[in-house]
Amino acid sequence: MNTIDKIIGYFSPTSLERRLISRARIQGIKEGQRLFDGATSGRRGSSMPTQGQGNPNYDLGLPLTKLKLRSRYLFRNNSYGKRSLKAITQNVVGTGIQCAPTGGTDMQNEAIKRAFNAWAKSKRCDFHGKKNFFGIQRQVMQTVAMDGEVLVIKRRVSSDRRFPLKLQLVNCDYLDTTVDSLTDTTEGNFITKGIEFDSEGRVVAYHIYRQNPEDINSIRFDSERIPASEVLHIFEQDIIGQTRGIPFLSLIHI
Repeated sequence: MNTIDKIIGYFSPTSLERRLISRARIQGIKEGQRLFDGATSGRRGSSMPTQGQGNPNYDLGLPLTKLKLRSRYLFRNNSYGKRSLKAITQNVVGTGIQCAPTGGTDMQNEAIKRAFNAWAKSKRCDFHGKKNFFGIQRQVMQTVAMDGEVLVIKRRVSSDRRFPLKLQLVNCDYLDTTVDSLTDTTEGNFITKGIEFDSEGRVVAYHIYRQNPEDINSIRFDSERIPASEVLHIFEQDIIGQTRGIPFLSLIHI
């Protein structure tokens, strides 16, 4: 404050407050700050990068693969990185999702609970027969922490009459990003890096490779269109409109 400000403040603090606010607004407009210090273009703000185009999916495009590979490297080769992901998985999953039906009679609810537990405790709930439902939950959370996202496809196997519903875990390397249409499809939808949206921007389908495209032993490189109702795309959406997940370890890569 200058001498005039001090005099005005002595006799009328309210007038001084209005005077200082007006001055700050004028100064902010001059510097292009809009009253946000974080937007200053002066000495303090000039060294801060402002990379990105304002579209979270565009910004994630090329860096996402590198972020995933680095996170996987830390998980395999860094004891702190691995323990961090293991701790996150344990703390988030805990005892896992439990069945607690309430809609029917006591007898009906108990029957539903027994049927669910029989399915969940059996490895037949896993499309590949490797894990039970609780093991699947831990694998899902660990993959989300490491890769930022994971796909869970609901498969129905008619030959297994008791447990026809299977859950197939697929990492997002299987997304066929070559299916990318800026123009509308015949259904009026558009596709961005293997994810299909309707005209309102809602996800309606995923285009997923039948085999791992990075596996040198793969003999099929075609993808199948799977309706979004049959796919769980699990990730943490940090920004509105974001359609891909970011690895949890991204902030410590450098």
